[in-house]
Amino acid sequence: MSLSPRMSRAFLASSRRVGASPLTCAMSSIVNPSIAHRSLHAAAPRCAVPATKPTNPDPRENPAHELAPAKDENVGRKRFADFELKVYCLDRAKEPSGYWAEAERRVVPECGGCLRYRQQDVQDVAHLDQVITEIADENQRLDGVVAAAGIQQVTPAVVYNEADATRMLSVNYVGVLMAATAASRQMMKYKCHGSICLIAMDGGHMSW
Repeated sequence: MSLSPRMSRAFLASSRRVGASPLTCAMSSIVNPSIAHRSLHAAAPRCAVPATKPTNPDPRENPAHELAPAKDENVGRKRFADFELKVYCLDRAKEPSGYWAEAERRVVPECGGCLRYRQQDVQDVAHLDQVITEIADENQRLDGVVAAAGIQQVTPAVVYNEADATRMLSVNYVGVLMAATAASRQMMKYKCHGSICLIAMDGGHMSW
């Protein structure tokens, strides 16, 4: 006996029973009401903003405010109690120029310190090192150097010869470098954390 007709009748009967009860689908209500009332492009609610914005502290409340000098006080004339300032000027001329008197006039004796002049040509490297060594040994320290040697020469390029170029380099480059290295050796010798300042000039340019 074939089972196909019986299976076909059973399948049709079950289909009629399923069709008798229509399929229902219940839409569940939205659990979070706040989302239901939000638009698709609405921004999220922001945190509450304080009523007053924070302000910067009053500068007069700084503990260092009372340490400021008075308005009529010349800060440049303050006394350096820890050390005496000595500035040595090295130049190739035997005597200082007329500007030296003006520089000495600006020195305030009661504040300590002095200006001293030494004749020195930076092209004489051996004597340059000797002078800087003597200055450091005399004071048992060397706090820095300002190397500003330079030749003031304006020459047309067509007549600027080899001798001019050699002389310019020996002063503007080699002389400045040797002064800085001689000072650095003494600063390292006496363990002084000072400064070395190299000043360039444009007075040695050529006119084309």
